[in-house]
Amino acid sequence: MRLIGVTGGIAMGKSTVAGAWSQLGGKVVDTDDVAREILRPHSSALLELGKVFGPSLTWSDGSLNRRVLADLIFEDSVARELVHRIVHPRVREMWQGVVREWRSSGVRLGVVIIPLLYETDAQAAFDSVAVVACTEKTQLSRIAARGWSVNELARRSRAQLPVTEKTGRGDYVLWNESTVGVLMDQISCVNHTELAVWR
Repeated sequence: MRLIGVTGGIAMGKSTVAGAWSQLGGKVVDTDDVAREILRPHSSALLELGKVFGPSLTWSDGSLNRRVLADLIFEDSVARELVHRIVHPRVREMWQGVVREWRSSGVRLGVVIIPLLYETDAQAAFDSVAVVACTEKTQLSRIAARGWSVNELARRSRAQLPVTEKTGRGDYVLWNESTVGVLMDQISCVNHTELAVWR
């Protein structure tokens, strides 16, 4: 099986890529979805985080207060490292379990979406890495659609490698500046190339 890791800049379209790859019949796991599962109410990871950061991290029903978590991650580098130590090993264990299932069932090509792929030094687990990117103008329009400010983008970006560094390190760049159809054409090219190597 060929295994592709997908990363990219904030609001540049990683989730869109995940959906497009799935539409093309690919096997895809998005680690943002994995993290949400790991941080579900009363989960071991969320309880451990609560012990470290206190009761403000959860709502009265036991669910995660994502605003508080974001403030911890993007404002305090020490807190961010503590969160990563608790969450990232669990996330990695879960997606690696999915990959093992793919391999045992004869899947030819699998895709794992990891926003912090290089930051967590996960690239060695993959045969290839694809980086999702777009222009800064498009990125800003997308963060505005999410209701974020430019300052919010800036503080989140400080916690990641610059997208220019990611594109320089990746094997493929998926330029997400046009329609989903154009994006699918790029993904199809990646599929073709990777499966040719696999054969």
